[in-house]
Amino acid sequence: MSVGSARITLGGHQITIQLMVVAPTASATAPDSTGSIFDPPGNQAAPQTDGRYVVWLDYRDGDMGAADIYAADLTTGETIAVTTDAVQASAPAIDDGVVVWSEEYDTPSYSYDVVGMDLNTGERFDIATGGSQATISSGWVVWVSGTALLAKQLVGNDEPVVLTTGESLHAPAIDSGRVVWEELKPDGATDHWQLLTMRIGEGEPTVVYEGQPFSRGVNGSFGFDVAGDTVVVIDTTFTLHAFDLAADSEANAPLPAYSQRPTTDGRYVIWEDHRAGANWVDLRGYDLQTNSNFLIAAGSEEPTSAADSPDLSNGMLVWLQGGNTDGAIHAAPLATVLPTAPVGDRHEPADSVTYFPETSHTLRLGFRAFWEASGGLPTFGFPLTEEFLQLNADTGDVYTVQFTERQRFEYHPENAGTPYEVLLGRLGAELLVAQGRDWRDFPTASPGTPGIFPETGHAIAPEFMAAWSGGVLDLGDPGISFRESLALFGFPLSEPVIETNADGDTVLTQYFERAVFEHHPDNDGPYDVLLRRLGAELLAERGWLER
Repeated sequence: MSVGSARITLGGHQITIQLMVVAPTASATAPDSTGSIFDPPGNQAAPQTDGRYVVWLDYRDGDMGAADIYAADLTTGETIAVTTDAVQASAPAIDDGVVVWSEEYDTPSYSYDVVGMDLNTGERFDIATGGSQATISSGWVVWVSGTALLAKQLVGNDEPVVLTTGESLHAPAIDSGRVVWEELKPDGATDHWQLLTMRIGEGEPTVVYEGQPFSRGVNGSFGFDVAGDTVVVIDTTFTLHAFDLAADSEANAPLPAYSQRPTTDGRYVIWEDHRAGANWVDLRGYDLQTNSNFLIAAGSEEPTSAADSPDLSNGMLVWLQGGNTDGAIHAAPLATVLPTAPVGDRHEPADSVTYFPETSHTLRLGFRAFWEASGGLPTFGFPLTEEFLQLNADTGDVYTVQFTERQRFEYHPENAGTPYEVLLGRLGAELLVAQGRDWRDFPTASPGTPGIFPETGHAIAPEFMAAWSGGVLDLGDPGISFRESLALFGFPLSEPVIETNADGDTVLTQYFERAVFEHHPDNDGPYDVLLRRLGAELLAERGWLER
């Protein structure tokens, strides 16, 4: 099931990608760990974090029209009352232990002041009279006052700086001195929303993104965020736009329908996935570096509940989990919600799911059947992730994938009902790319060398020929066929060379499209030929797994 396609730039080339909404081999599985859980009485909203603290709007007295603000220290669990005497407080923002917000004391006047509190000292202070939508980063506070967007540095007592003026300024965000905000551009029948940015003290505002005009019946975005020079926005077509302003580049990816509220740290984007036709919300993540889309936390249908309102900062993710009246604030290090995070034994039906305590991951349905029929543990190793979605750079399509120690399985729905429904990733070729080496520059074999492949000019080393020809991938051919060995290992991409592997062993090594063979002469056969743990190496390269 797909939701469309989009153009994305990879290596300077424009390609079309299509995102699959449903993993055809199984339902998605979220990580087992949810980190710290804060479940104060009443209702909570808008959690924000700076990595050490989490701060939120709190409706514990039962009045949803008036909000207090509370915070918690993620290292100690201590709860801090930030403000409890305002008629109405706005969603807070936090950076380096300093919370800022706007609050109303006198309802008939609807007058909001911008105030702050240093959680490290307990000091409360005034920032501005008459302002709203306050946010903070690196000692700078930014807020909206009437038709002006203002900024003030907390160190010293300088007057606020006017960043820009406009008829409709909304939702400023700031990180490392870069400010991003929404603004309505009046233009008659084509009035539309814009996303603008500037660095404080550096030049004039520039447009990052143009929303759709009113004449098309939609306008604006479903949220945006900024981290350094990276700006992300989800538009009304549910496309994720990621702008690298330093490199003047853009990458786009279609998301499932009703995706909202993105937060980013510059590499990862976390957002709400409001499932189409459902009444609950999942939390999903996207790795801009590897074009991977994965489930973080799942909502549930009975009772209807959500995983929503995410915020990501300094490696810590916070969100709300649960229903409207019984939700709790969850906080977890980002590393514990990636596809490599353990899921634990959930005692799922053994006829469709196998749990591996060695890695605390599962194989299920189609991938499990392929693993069992095509070599199992000696060929592929244990699973190192759960299933997730990833762009295939060779085809430009997005597939359900799963990493094992030595491989990456890809589900190809276009090949359903054929032996090629599950394909293996070209991990040998990808490792060479990660190392900055081009196999086409390698010395080739002499013509007529036994085992040479004219497709690449390389010949399988005698030490590896039996292992290459003896793979057990099953495509239904009698015995072990050439096409089965080719599908399992691929063409040779190098001549045999002496190399030191990731474990520190210096051995005879040969690269293939989907594997790297190593000769260990001190081992008894058949273990004198081993396959490198390419899945583990590539996961470590992307920072998902410790080496």
